[in-house]
Amino acid sequence: SPDEFEVEAIGGKNTIRVENGAIAVIQADCPDKVCVHTGYISTKAKPIVCLPHKLTVYIKDDESDLDAVVGNN
Repeated sequence: SPDEFEVEAIGGKNTIRVENGAIAVIQADCPDKVCVHTGYISTKAKPIVCLPHKLTVYIKDDESDLDAVVGNN
């Protein structure tokens, strides 16, 4: 079953879903929704970015104990 959590960012919120070894922004109240349209990622090749909220979601390398990182700078 998927895990979901909400990230409060500068100027809005993003809903993140982790499911089947992948992560995605499934809902956001930013104007362009580029982060939502990126879809699921499961490798470190391409991050999910929400510029209006200064949010980046990316997969860490295999040497880390973490599966994914969600940051708000």
